[in-house]
Parts: sequence; C-alpha cells; structure tokens
Amino acid sequence: ARMNAASFQSRHRAKGMFSDIYGVFALISAQDEQTAAHIRALGATVRVDGSLKPLSPALQVDQREFDAGNRQIGERPVLCLASSHPEDEDVALSALGELSPETLLIIVPRRVERSAEIADKIKTAKGDLIVNPVKHGTVVFQWDGKTVFVDPVGGAAPFKKFGTPDVVLVTDIHGDHFNKDTLTAVVKEKTVVIAPEAVAALAPAGLKKSITTLANGKSVEKAGIKVEAVPMYNLTPTRLRFHNKGRGNGYVMTFGGKRVYVSGDTEDIPEMRALEKIDVAFVCMNLPYTMTPEQAADAVREFKPKTVYPYHYRGSDTAKFKKLVGDASEVRLRDWYGK
Repeated sequence: ARMNAASFQSRHRAKGMFSDIYGVFALISAQDEQTAAHIRALGATVRVDGSLKPLSPALQVDQREFDAGNRQIGERPVLCLASSHPEDEDVALSALGELSPETLLIIVPRRVERSAEIADKIKTAKGDLIVNPVKHGTVVFQWDGKTVFVDPVGGAAPFKKFGTPDVVLVTDIHGDHFNKDTLTAVVKEKTVVIAPEAVAALAPAGLKKSITTLANGKSVEKAGIKVEAVPMYNLTPTRLRFHNKGRGNGYVMTFGGKRVYVSGDTEDIPEMRALEKIDVAFVCMNLPYTMTPEQAADAVREFKPKTVYPYHYRGSDTAKFKKLVGDASEVRLRDWYGK
C-alpha cells in the first residue's frame, strides 16, 4: 500500500470507518515508512516491504507494434508521464507547448479507460482542440470557447451536452450527413451553417438565413476558424452515382494553427492525395458508397497527416486500415457506433 499525507488526512476524518476496514486485514504491506505510519495510525497492523512493482511479471509486448513505435519515436525527445491523474495531464500538456516541437509526450493514465479522453485533445496555439466522435460521420470539435458540429444528424439529444454550436458544417445531401429536423433543432440565432449549394437548396426556409454556401476550392473564416471546402466524390465507375464531383464538400479547418481535414464521402481522389500539412484527418471508408480500407490507407500514406481517425466506416476493417497505414501516421481507432 501507499498513502500520502493528503489521503491520510481525508481518511483520518473518518477514522472509525477506516479502522474497521483496515482491521479486517491481518497484515498490510506498506511501500515506505510514511505510509506505514499513516496506516498504523488508522489502527492497522503494518509491515514495510518497499515497492512490489519490481516483482511484477514483465508486460507482454507485440514485437511488431514495439518496433513500429521505436521507428516513430526515432531520435525525438520523450516526456513520459506514468500513472497520471487529470491534474498531472493538464500540467504536462501545457508544458508540451513550451518544449521542442519534436517532443513526444507519452501519458499512461491511472485509469486506462480515460486513454481516449486524453488522446482526443489536440494541442494548438490557442489551447486544446477537443475531438468528440458522435456517430458514423458526425463529429463535434470544441476549441477556444467555440463549438463546431460536423454533419449533425440523429435529432437534438446527442448534442445537448455540447451546447449551442458556433459553426455547423454539412458535407452533402445524403441523410447520414444532412437532416433537416436535426439542423432545425441545433442551429440557433448565432450559429453559422457552412454547406455546399446543393445542401442550401434543400434546407428549410427558416434555416436559409443561417447558411453560408461554400464551393470546392473556396474558403471562409467564421468564429476565428478558417474553413476551406475541398472536393469529395467517387472515382470507381460503379460508384459514380453516389457522389458526383462538385456537389459535396470535404473541409479543412484551421484551429490555432492546426489543420484538421474531414473527408466527407469520397474515394482516394487526387485532391485528397495532394493535401499538405494536415495535422489531423478524418477519413471515410465503407462500401459501396465511398472506398475500401486499402484505398483509404494508400491515400493516407501519400498525404501523411500526423494523426488520422477512420470514421464513417460501418462494416469496414479499421484494424486492417491501421496496419496498412503503418508508421506513416498515428492511427486513432474510436468507436463511432456505440458498441
């Protein structure tokens, strides 16, 4: 056992209860003399044995992942924070901004289930960009007091915890990206909706005043966020009927200097492969509507975003995608379907 002074003080205030708990044990092994004194003061029988961690069996390692990690690290300086609490992580993430851009921060949270929560914070010049996967092709970004919804569908309920969006991006006219009822529910007076002309043409009259139309190749800045519209379309002859060139938009958003790409429904088009300096990418894959994991991985290996999230992947093998991407980008697998 280990117990610091703060933990001892909180337990001492309920000494009777903790004495009953610790009294159940015939002997408690303490890591150090201070811990022993604390637990002994709570009525337990204690022996100091030091740390037992060196006696633990070695962790099992996937050699291929270990080697890939070593290649990714290379000669970069590494800051490691192990068995961390949220307060520790905030300090470490703040410190990272003052260190060399090449510095790699490795965080091992005390509660492993918090890993995704920590990982989905992207450091920018104006604070953290928080990534919130919602479902399928829907994602919410929070940054610098601003909130961006991408393709909100499914009614208002999934979005209540995020409050009123400052910006809403809609990529295409299909129902898994554009839903009139959901937009009507979440768009408020201050909200700016950015969408292609095809979406604006189908929007309810009450929403039209909130919509800024953006064509492929054009850009606009709203709420301090630069938004560039990029093409999204099909290439394979049997899929051309799903997404024709020029109708929908992918988007590149700039949050405090970090460029974030959301592909929308597309295949591995030349415009995707030509993207430059993308920090975070959200890349779709699912048949027959978009592309295979092989196509998606091949494109990612070409435009090399620092981090990539496969999304809009229903029925696709994301583990295969991650393997094919290899060490070209950091691949973050998240559950977009509530399994």
